[in-house]
Amino acid sequence: MNISQSSDIYRQIISFEKYKHYANNGGGGVTGSTGPTGDIGPTGMQGMPGTSTSTGATGPIGPTGDIGPTGMQGIPGTSTSTGASGPKGDTGSTGNTGSTGNTGSTGANGVKGDTGSTGNTGPTGANGVKGDTGSTGNTGSTGNTGSTGNTGPTGANGVKGDTGSTGNTGSTGNTGPTGANGVKGDTGSTGNTGSTGNTGTTGNTGPTGIKGETGPLGPAGVGGAIGYWGSFWSTSTQSVIGATGTVMTVTNTDPLSTGISVISNSQITISQTGVYNIQFSAQIADSTQGGNENYVYIWFRKNGIDLPDSNTRVTLDNQNSYLVASWNYMLQLNTGDNFEIVWYTADTGITLVANNSLGPTLPNIPSVIITAQQVMYTQLGPTGQIGPTGSSFFGSTGATGPKGDTGGTGNTGNTGPTGNQGSNGTSGGLVLYMNYAENISPTGPILTPSQIQTITGQLMQAPTNVTYIPNGGTPSTPPIPPGSTISALVLNPNLALAQETITFTTPNSNTIDVPVTQFAIYKSTLNLSYDYIPPGIMEMNLYAKAGGINDKDNIGLRFWLLGRKISDGSYVNLVANGSDFLFLYDNSSSQILTLNMYIGSPISLTSYDLLQVVLTSRNRNSNPHTAEVYFQSSNTYSHMHTTFAVPGNTGPTGPVNSQTLSQVLTNGNSAGSTGINMNSQNISDVNNLTIASPYNFSIISIYTDSSARDIALPSPYLGQFCFLTGTNILQVYNSGWHSFSPV
Repeated sequence: MNISQSSDIYRQIISFEKYKHYANNGGGGVTGSTGPTGDIGPTGMQGMPGTSTSTGATGPIGPTGDIGPTGMQGIPGTSTSTGASGPKGDTGSTGNTGSTGNTGSTGANGVKGDTGSTGNTGPTGANGVKGDTGSTGNTGSTGNTGSTGNTGPTGANGVKGDTGSTGNTGSTGNTGPTGANGVKGDTGSTGNTGSTGNTGTTGNTGPTGIKGETGPLGPAGVGGAIGYWGSFWSTSTQSVIGATGTVMTVTNTDPLSTGISVISNSQITISQTGVYNIQFSAQIADSTQGGNENYVYIWFRKNGIDLPDSNTRVTLDNQNSYLVASWNYMLQLNTGDNFEIVWYTADTGITLVANNSLGPTLPNIPSVIITAQQVMYTQLGPTGQIGPTGSSFFGSTGATGPKGDTGGTGNTGNTGPTGNQGSNGTSGGLVLYMNYAENISPTGPILTPSQIQTITGQLMQAPTNVTYIPNGGTPSTPPIPPGSTISALVLNPNLALAQETITFTTPNSNTIDVPVTQFAIYKSTLNLSYDYIPPGIMEMNLYAKAGGINDKDNIGLRFWLLGRKISDGSYVNLVANGSDFLFLYDNSSSQILTLNMYIGSPISLTSYDLLQVVLTSRNRNSNPHTAEVYFQSSNTYSHMHTTFAVPGNTGPTGPVNSQTLSQVLTNGNSAGSTGINMNSQNISDVNNLTIASPYNFSIISIYTDSSARDIALPSPYLGQFCFLTGTNILQVYNSGWHSFSPV
């Protein structure tokens, strides 16, 4: 018998027991005889094997159920192999173990005593040899029928009974709503048209309609240049010819160039007098390695004559490298003048290289690009002729209608892309001249390397050797002044001072700065109308050169800007990291270096009384190097361009009329005048201006602190304002001074 057949028999037994349960709970009828057992249904198909997973923990053993009634004995089957033994019954409780008696002489075997309690299990011995299987014992006699077990659980619901007969039809409901309309009758004949009435008076003109949407913006018209310009380039690789310099040549001209042309492939020629901004870029390539001549000189030539102080040198790194030389030059040119750009190198492996094989994927690379543009101030080109007036499309203009409401402001258009950044211009602020042989007044001692290191956070060490020309008696002694005190930054140059040359040697380090000189100026000397350093580029134009051929490109300079506190005389570094750092590229003659310091936002000077500049030097490598710096004289006057604005000239006095100051203060400037006729009424101090009541305006006075305010305003009026710059506080007077939040 398979598992499915056993399950069917079990279900039939359970159904029979349920039937007995229902019968026993019925109305007390006589129990019918047991019906014959039905045929065993066919075995169902075996289900798909379940997916093997990890075996869960064994649940606790449930309580043993009551023993059910013994089933009817089936018909003995044909003897086959013996089935598996039935489960072993529960072992009875073990009796108490008796005490062990004295061992007597061995007698005959007595009756077997009760089994003692089981001792602790000893270690498992090795498995013995498996014995032969014993013969199967005889089947025991069937035991007595056990008592009837408890009633099993309630069986499943019985089969659904047949549907009952249909009930009688209900009574008819009330009458529904009225039916649809009847058929439409024929249309009557049309009546005669009545006479036309008199035309009514014309109504008032209606309001102007809503303005239609603006049409799309048409394409931009062809623009024109404001001023003359030209653009030229070369698609040929160029080499140096001779030892006196070779002009850069061009092979192409922008066809839209106006007023500027090229002659003999190099002479950029001007047709109109003016100042021209000349710009160029040259693609330099070095195809060799090693050597000491890895540099290129580039200068400008006007009408065949080299321009003084127009030369610049660039250096390549001897590694088959490329470099782009590019800058601009301002030049006054007259009609018919021409200029050329000249270059020279002693390295025959250096060329101005063009690459014409990149297209169409990338633009090709010219060897040289040269542009020139006339500098336009406020002049404009001539006005073109006025075109003829077109024929009118509309009739005569009607009366102007009432002005409509102003429409809402349209959305702001997207911001266009940012243009390319132009080249940095030269600082145009207040110029400070570096007078080494003069002191500030009152003077003070220079800062030591240790003090400068503490202020800036940069490692500092004194130079290993310094000489001065002129000096204070020995080459290593500075002249007096300045001696050991601070040199002066001044507003006006002193050309009577002799040139000062300072030669110094750095220690063998490329991480330590060496203080060279120090300059200072009192804030009061600047005569500023504000108390801060404006943002921008502060630059130092310094004359210097490397000491020898091993020093060029290996020793450099930069400067630091410090402020001295009014409160305790301590110093603060105002710009982190100081200026940019430039290396000296020539040892034969002095060159002017431009050291730039970027000031990104205003720097308040409220807490300081003095600005001090410290010039320092550092090596590119770990070897000691020597350099020279120059001050004073017309040829080597080192100086600084600051971001402080240069005060302009006072403008002319505006026109006046007969309105007096008293009339303006009392009645307002009702006469519409463009100025005030003071009529000999002078205001020496606006803070002492008396305002008679009633009044409807106030004056904001500006002071550094409350002490200065109280001295200037001993009797402030109700509603008077003042601003204290030292603390950025706005105050108003109302039976005492009251502060607003900081601005």
